Amino acid sequence: MKGVGDVAYKAFTAGLGAATIYLAFTFSINVYRGLSWHTSQSVRFSFRILFFVSLFELVSTAFLAVLASFFSVQSSSLIAKAAISYMSIT
Repeated sequence: MKGVGDVAYKAFTAGLGAATIYLAFTFSINVYRGLSWHTSQSVRFSFRILFFVSLFELVSTAFLAVLASFFSVQSSSLIAKAAISYMSIT
């Protein structure tokens, strides 16, 4: 019976060794794939961020331009009204 136990032990340890080598190999491949995926996502994400920042700058600039033109029209209208009321007083 000692011979059967030795053979089983050797087969078990050989199986563990093969499984360890297989898992180490596939782990390194999965790490490479994960890093590649993460890099591609980071590049896409940074382009997405740049797009939305540019879009936000465009919209905010347009909004500020409309706001400035509105206030310049309003302020010139107020100045004209103040001048007319001043002239009517004097």
